[in-house]
Amino acid sequence: MSERSSKPQRSAAPKTAGQDASSTRQPKSRIRVLIADDHGVVREGLVSMIQRNKADMMLVGEASNGREAVELWKANRPDVTLLDLRMPELDGVEAIKEIRATDDRAKIIVLTTFRRHLPRDTGWRQRLSAERRPT
Repeated sequence: MSERSSKPQRSAAPKTAGQDASSTRQPKSRIRVLIADDHGVVREGLVSMIQRNKADMMLVGEASNGREAVELWKANRPDVTLLDLRMPELDGVEAIKEIRATDDRAKIIVLTTFRRHLPRDTGWRQRLSAERRPT
């Protein structure tokens, strides 16, 4: 058996000078992120983190209240939403309900700085889960 016949045959497209295997892959899509928080400093910090990760994430909108968050979510359909629970006009729980009424698979990460909203107080969790139960 000759050495030539023992090597596996590849049916790859021809490469041009300076092209390696990684440059022939499809570009990775970026995670589209919506930020909703009524505190400007918090929004600015999150925007800064997203902008530092340009290769992986893309900001699609910033909302300063729950009503804006729902409107921006419907307009942009982000991959993930970072949402504060305590916001004016429409609180985070109600915003989640409205978003989930449109798409129950919407990915939402809840942000809060209020300790009373964490594990001991499950009221907001109960309110959300009640909305998802079939009647």
